[in-house]
Amino acid sequence: MLQPNHLLQSFTIGTKQLKNRLVAAPIVTGFEWEERSKNLLEFWRQIAHDGVGMLIVPAGLVTRNGRPIKKAVPFRAEQAQWHQHLTEDVKKVGCCPILQLIHAGADAASLLPVRAQNHLFPVSVGREHRFKSWRLARIVKGYEQTAQMALQAGYEGVEIHASGRSLIASFLAQTQEEGEQKEQINQLSRFRLALEVVRAVRRQIGEDKIIGFRLTLMQLSPRGSSWEETLRFVQMLRIAGVDYLAADFGGYQLRIPTASDDIPAGVWNPSYTALAKNTTLPVIFGHNFGSLTDADNIAGELGNALFEIQDEYLADRQFLYKSLGLTKGNILPWIEQYQCGKAYDQQRSEPIFSLTQPEAFARFSRHSSQIVHYRKIAVIGAGMAGVHFALAAAHRGHSVTLFEEQDGIGGILQYLPRIKQTEKIQRWLQILNDRLELSTVNVKLATKVTSSTSFEENEFNTVVIATGTEAVMPDIVGIDSSNVATFDEMFINHLPVGNRVAVLGVNRVSLAVCRYLLKRSKEENLTAEQWRNAWGVGDIRQHKGGVLGFVPEITPPPRRIYLLETERGQIDAVTSDPTLRWDWKWLLMNGVQTFKNCNIESIDNFSVHVSTGSKHTDSFTARIDHVLVCGKVIPNDDLFLHFRNRGYETYRVGSVNQMQSLGSLKTVIEEALELAYTL
Repeated sequence: MLQPNHLLQSFTIGTKQLKNRLVAAPIVTGFEWEERSKNLLEFWRQIAHDGVGMLIVPAGLVTRNGRPIKKAVPFRAEQAQWHQHLTEDVKKVGCCPILQLIHAGADAASLLPVRAQNHLFPVSVGREHRFKSWRLARIVKGYEQTAQMALQAGYEGVEIHASGRSLIASFLAQTQEEGEQKEQINQLSRFRLALEVVRAVRRQIGEDKIIGFRLTLMQLSPRGSSWEETLRFVQMLRIAGVDYLAADFGGYQLRIPTASDDIPAGVWNPSYTALAKNTTLPVIFGHNFGSLTDADNIAGELGNALFEIQDEYLADRQFLYKSLGLTKGNILPWIEQYQCGKAYDQQRSEPIFSLTQPEAFARFSRHSSQIVHYRKIAVIGAGMAGVHFALAAAHRGHSVTLFEEQDGIGGILQYLPRIKQTEKIQRWLQILNDRLELSTVNVKLATKVTSSTSFEENEFNTVVIATGTEAVMPDIVGIDSSNVATFDEMFINHLPVGNRVAVLGVNRVSLAVCRYLLKRSKEENLTAEQWRNAWGVGDIRQHKGGVLGFVPEITPPPRRIYLLETERGQIDAVTSDPTLRWDWKWLLMNGVQTFKNCNIESIDNFSVHVSTGSKHTDSFTARIDHVLVCGKVIPNDDLFLHFRNRGYETYRVGSVNQMQSLGSLKTVIEEALELAYTL
């Protein structure tokens, strides 16, 4: 149980007194642009009632041409009237509401996205950039009007979003620099729009309201800002009227991962600390600052530090009370998964998805409806689809028995060694186990159901097949060699793998397998400092843009891995997928050899024989100890046909219902709950 000495102390921002130093991050839920969204208000109400001192609502669109998605509308009188319900409620529990002002800039859903390059004329030495003043004046006016509407809605202030690919961030980004004199001119020009917006907003809202500014602290580019320039800009923001600073990382063009579960806790804390020590303004620590205990220790050292909670509130809106022991129950973990969405994704067109609380965000409105026909249901397979279906169907009143041939639930998740997020996945599986124990589901582990299994008469009238998929062995000479296995055989059977491994197939699964094969012992996981060194991230005070200028040598990997395409275009598909970009880059950094447009001619117990192109030229032989197949999979649906032919009402859920692919966790859980709430 957390016993903070500093986090829960009151804190002053501008003229406002916060009840503690915890801030709810500007989480984008997907409800921001819905008209009169009760779901949006309820989400923030729950977080405010959990006890944070301040919350930042990212719904203040300033102009129509800056909308992140097409259905978004500027924050004006109608929205302000509706948001009054939220601000009045959160103020009753002593929480300070802030509206984030947004212009999506280059990412705007517009035929002509607005960014700095649309407005800057060629510059000559001795002269500032010239703007298309009429258009920029209209944008500044949009910030003014939105700030005014925020006050009418009852917000205690606004936060100006100027990080990532937003409009203001594009102006702050470096342009061509040719000499010291030109750099100084460019610097003042780049600051101009941000400072004009801050001054205009301050004139509009007065001195007794809060203005925050969210900037890119470290661009992670050699053309990023120097430390001296950053401090100069921060000082000018303070003079213009800013009351607090929040910071992001990565700049206009993201070159390395900045916000992922793969990143060790506290990676960005040195940069936050450097900023906090060089300004009198309050500085919000975000981006995985660590545990609340870590935050409390930092708060004891830095009197102007606040702390932003984001993913924790996506998974559990009672995160703080549970951490303090004021509310009983397990703290639900946020499992990052590519289809679920990220907290700061302003272009989200549908509600975010929580794997550990899938009914949240108004995903399933029918879950409380009464069942029409009572069923006795046998669920075969206790992976994610089977478990979630069983829990939901039993909760609705059906009689449910869950069969699993292994001795634990979770399917392949329970066998995954620490590739990434294992601790969270283990917590998730334990929570599901606890839910099953408290439910009416009859769980039968280590019980394999086959086509010869016969149920007693009237024991079940419905069978739900959740048996997943099985790998397809490619048609290659020697594929039946003793050193060839599928990826699931490696995990489930704890197959020992040698030092030289060929992985067949380039896809999401094979990337995860390669990460596992490169993993050393648990004690050797990268620390925050090691991670920064591996990705070439330097001290922001010494290295321009936070870039070391080189990537230090990474500790030699424990295995040599050959990653081979089994079909044309697999590597192109992976490298063009932004959700897989960092996994791919990390594998290359760790020495994985990839082979594109190749033909696997044959396999034997000691080697893989490969050629290139349609003419099978440039043949070579790679010496290997094992071959792991990570290509196509097919539904393991023999039981579906068996029980349907015997007259049972039969359904399929999860990956067994997919064709030649492993369904994402989000997809299989949604499908399972959809069926459970329909029966």
